[in-house]
Amino acid sequence: MRKIIIFISVLVVCSSCISRLVRPALSGTIVDFNGNPIDSCLVGETVTDHNGTFYLKEIRKNYFFITELLVMEAPPLFVREQISKANYTTTVFENFNSRGGGAKKGTHWKLDTLHLKKEHFKIDTTFLSQKWKVAATKNLDSLYIIKSNFMELCKLQHCSRIYDEYYKYSSDSYYNQSKNLPDSIVQKIIELDLSTTHSLAATKIIQYGDKTGKSTIRKANDTLTTIGKWNFKDDLLLFNSNFDELNGKYAVQENNYEYLLVTKVDE
Repeated sequence: MRKIIIFISVLVVCSSCISRLVRPALSGTIVDFNGNPIDSCLVGETVTDHNGTFYLKEIRKNYFFITELLVMEAPPLFVREQISKANYTTTVFENFNSRGGGAKKGTHWKLDTLHLKKEHFKIDTTFLSQKWKVAATKNLDSLYIIKSNFMELCKLQHCSRIYDEYYKYSSDSYYNQSKNLPDSIVQKIIELDLSTTHSLAATKIIQYGDKTGKSTIRKANDTLTTIGKWNFKDDLLLFNSNFDELNGKYAVQENNYEYLLVTKVDE
């Protein structure tokens, strides 16, 4: 009788299921670049209301307990939801977590505000008049310009690609080794403030270090500041300052709410 009870118990355990997360509940608000809510915007399988808000239900899937026990770890979680509306650029929200599938029931990601770009959007001085961070290529022919709070703002498909490029050109450590910065300089951060009166203020922070990872010698950071002028005219971004990185005419090659990619135009 005891053996029968043990057998039945084992059978129940082996045939029981464990719940895994396929997609957490997602909520947020879709707006245009001016902060106006976008209604009837398709987000995954739902649409936004007149306030631009949306809610996607949590999705879970049951797996056999014994197979999950053999794996000994929670499965990865990859969330991908398309965001689209006529006359706007289609984009995607993406997020990956190597152990996210083990999250508890009721998991809810609040995405806050997501900005959707209108087709044929035109940059103007109002859009540009704010605080940015700048990374320049080695020969200064291209600038990656991201908003100062880029990591907080950017949650869509293009974000990781743009930030990877920005990081590559602003950091050159033993681990990165992009070889974009001069010897002994491991990081160069440029903070840029563009005012509505077309004046600019910029701070350049230069961090020194050993790129081989062998030396522990430290040199104090250099902090440089400058003021100058800027404008946006005839689809060109114009800088006039004492920083080599912020001097000349630049054509906008790519842009979104959180960033600009510009290339230098020969005088």
